[in-house]
Amino acid sequence: MIFVGSLDKNSYALNMTNGELVWKYATNATVASTPAVRHFMLFVWSSDGNLYATDAATGSLQWRFVTGAATTNA
Repeated sequence: MIFVGSLDKNSYALNMTNGELVWKYATNATVASTPAVRHFMLFVWSSDGNLYATDAATGSLQWRFVTGAATTNA
């Protein structure tokens, strides 16, 4: 899979072979980081000041950490 964040407040998993959508996860604001994957978990930081950890296979939220670093211009 290929993982991307977007200005539309979503992170996406796409099929690497055909580009079809596998899943999307809605954050509360712009995804402001490059997605990182480790141990089957996808991590993205959002401009709402949260770090989101989702299951890389399903997109279901595993946990969220409030960093306190929200931005107003992203």
